[in-house]
Amino acid sequence: MSQRPGTPTLGVALWNVGTISLRQRVVPEHLLGRVISSHRLVGWGSAALGALAGGFGARYAGLVPLFWAAGALSLLGLLALAPLAPARIAAEIGPPLLARPGRLC
Repeated sequence: MSQRPGTPTLGVALWNVGTISLRQRVVPEHLLGRVISSHRLVGWGSAALGALAGGFGARYAGLVPLFWAAGALSLLGLLALAPLAPARIAAEIGPPLLARPGRLC
């Protein structure tokens, strides 16, 4: 099964625009640099640790069980966090930008 070229890149770009915009909207300006650097440290650090763990897992358990375990863990994480996201985002953002007086889009 092949994938169209550019599809993963488009998804990553859309995800980055949304998350960075939300972060800039929610985090106070004086803390924004710290939050961005912490996000990068955790993101890149966990990617390296995940690659190391995946290599050991693939070597000792094989690829198929490793992919099933990764899928199951991803689904469990999504199901655990999904109910929290909409209420928290709505509470932190407040009313839409257009509803705020004196604010231009």
